[in-house]
Amino acid sequence: MSARLGGNDEEKSEKSQKTQVPTPLVADGHPIGLIGFGIITLQESILEVLTLNKTISNTEKYSSMYGQSLFVGGLIQIISSIFELINGNSLTGAAFGSFGAFWLSKGLQPVILKFLDLPSGNVSSHDNNMIEGIMTIPWSLWVFIMLLANIRKNLSTRIMFILLNCKIHLLTISHFVENESSNNIHIVAGYFGILLALAAYYELAAILINKNNSFINIPRGKNLMKTS
Repeated sequence: MSARLGGNDEEKSEKSQKTQVPTPLVADGHPIGLIGFGIITLQESILEVLTLNKTISNTEKYSSMYGQSLFVGGLIQIISSIFELINGNSLTGAAFGSFGAFWLSKGLQPVILKFLDLPSGNVSSHDNNMIEGIMTIPWSLWVFIMLLANIRKNLSTRIMFILLNCKIHLLTISHFVENESSNNIHIVAGYFGILLALAAYYELAAILINKNNSFINIPRGKNLMKTS
């Protein structure tokens, strides 16, 4: 009898060890990554729409974005990625790391061009669009992979990745379409970027705001049911 009880105790102990959530090695990097992603995406998307509608010039757009690209879009997301990878969250670490590197490269681009003293050259509009399109294709593939990898997550996360795919895919298509259609598709991509940024802000708020520190819990929606 005692041996049997002892066996049950051991089984319970093993089960509790299996269900015990491991303590993160460092702080959760998800919120800070969403902060950087949401801020830079909203800024860039609004400026993109204004530029394409000829409300502001390209020079004004890019001159105001370099510092934000380096630190808000780049550095913050890289830090978030490192934290997530240390905690064993490979997917979010890869997501924030890739976008952090993207924004760092955009922020450093004028510095690199000036340092290397590269000639600007006279690239035609057609060739420039083709180059930009080729540069964007890998990102279309990557965001689609991320969507599939998050398809069973909660509703707010799924919406965010669906909007991300809409923005990137439309941006890619716009580079391979000629004339006014390209501009219109690019503008639509900019509006999807604004919605994407707002979705990231919602996801951030849902993580940070709860009844422990505020008056409400912000719902994130249900996960899709797992198949047996």
